[in-house]
Amino acid sequence: LMHLVAQGSPLLFAVAAAASAFDSQEAVFVLNETTFDAFAASNPAIVVMFYAPWCGHSRTLRPEYEAAAKMLLGQVPLAKVDGTENENLAYRFDVKGYPTVLFVRGGVGDDYEGARSSSQIKEWALAKLTPSLALLRSAAALAEWRRGKSLAAVLFVNSFDEGEPTVEAMRGVASIAAAPCAVTTATSPADGGLPLGVHAPALVLFQPFGGGSAVLTDSAKLTSRRAMEHFIQVESLPLVNSYTEQSERDIFGGEIALHVMMLHSSSPTDHIPYLETAAQQFRGSAIFSTVDVQRFSELAEFFDVAPHGALSPPVALAFSVDNNTKHLYQGELKPQPLAEFVEQVLSGTSKPYLRSQPEQQQGGPLVELVGSSFERIVYDESKDVLVQFYAPECGHCRKLRPVYESLANKLKDDPAMVVAQIDATANDVLGIEPEGFPTIILYSRIDKKGVEYDGSRDEHDMLQFISDVRSGREHIGGLPEDDIIDESSKLEL
Repeated sequence: LMHLVAQGSPLLFAVAAAASAFDSQEAVFVLNETTFDAFAASNPAIVVMFYAPWCGHSRTLRPEYEAAAKMLLGQVPLAKVDGTENENLAYRFDVKGYPTVLFVRGGVGDDYEGARSSSQIKEWALAKLTPSLALLRSAAALAEWRRGKSLAAVLFVNSFDEGEPTVEAMRGVASIAAAPCAVTTATSPADGGLPLGVHAPALVLFQPFGGGSAVLTDSAKLTSRRAMEHFIQVESLPLVNSYTEQSERDIFGGEIALHVMMLHSSSPTDHIPYLETAAQQFRGSAIFSTVDVQRFSELAEFFDVAPHGALSPPVALAFSVDNNTKHLYQGELKPQPLAEFVEQVLSGTSKPYLRSQPEQQQGGPLVELVGSSFERIVYDESKDVLVQFYAPECGHCRKLRPVYESLANKLKDDPAMVVAQIDATANDVLGIEPEGFPTIILYSRIDKKGVEYDGSRDEHDMLQFISDVRSGREHIGGLPEDDIIDESSKLEL
């Protein structure tokens, strides 16, 4: 570090408070809520790891992260933050688990999703530090760069000013956008870039559909990386998308949570104009798509649509990725009533559609729940109800079954206790989205919000858990994540 100080490196970590917290052995800065902002502001970009001292994955990553920090000395500083001691900072960067590694530039953090190795972290950080952002100074250069690109984002500016906020925001966009990005000073409409009547600065996304381009000229948004990213993400998709394996990530992988889908078994051509009209009204708030139920029967089943569901195509539904709720549209496929339906979903006034298998005649101590019976049985304030959310194809669920049946049999004579289970792949429960299978929750009379069981699959441990929760005592248990979560039976969107 000292030889970098002597050289006066522009990436020198100039914040005294942070420098005093530099771990020379690890080559990692130790930051907190007091020092973070000043440290980040003094560097063009930083890499930060949010960790928890008790987290095994954090401890495993630590030596690789330290090695990456040494490799990147003088290029980009690496820091770490104890998320358990700096919860407001972790919340600000939407940290949902530990460890989380972020590349932070201009106050915006991009998640690292690669392998937990020093070499991979180094390559990722350097790619983020110098993203592929073409600087085009002439119409000829712009035309050459655009050749062969069906989708491209170009920022038109009057000059390349060092540190200019719009260009710096675009640099951040280029580090994450799927579309190739460029900045150009070829701002005359005659140069073949800016549409007539549009003046720099302006961000233009050239598209292979619609009118061929979309334009952003709002000066406030042109200095906001997030606003520019949102614009590119929204305008990269046509008004109405055809769902395929190739388009799935583009449709469901963005930040827009609401999806309006028409599931069909024959050509949707006649309905497309109506969908496009509504889609234009909710551009940026909802993504509209069509789904062929014959080709994508698993997705159709998830939405309870034939050939394996109760609803007959064509049918329109809205689905919120945020809370996993489905909403069934029951009107005529016309722009105005469809738009009113979408507005109701966005405002939270639409009643969710819940899938349910037929209710079964109960026999034996283990109660089989379905979507329509869940609320009636589970939220009965006179009962403590233990519920296992399972998937029929889940190996862990099958392994647990004899233990769970024995537990139900042992508690069958307790009049205030119900042991139940529900196939979570065929029934919807409002507000419940299991992260994996099996998931076991006890809805006691004193806490109908539910307490999730995180102990072993031993009958004695489950009985102790039930006793603790029913008596109001805190229950502490735990297994490694990879032993209690089985994602193989979940439908990934």
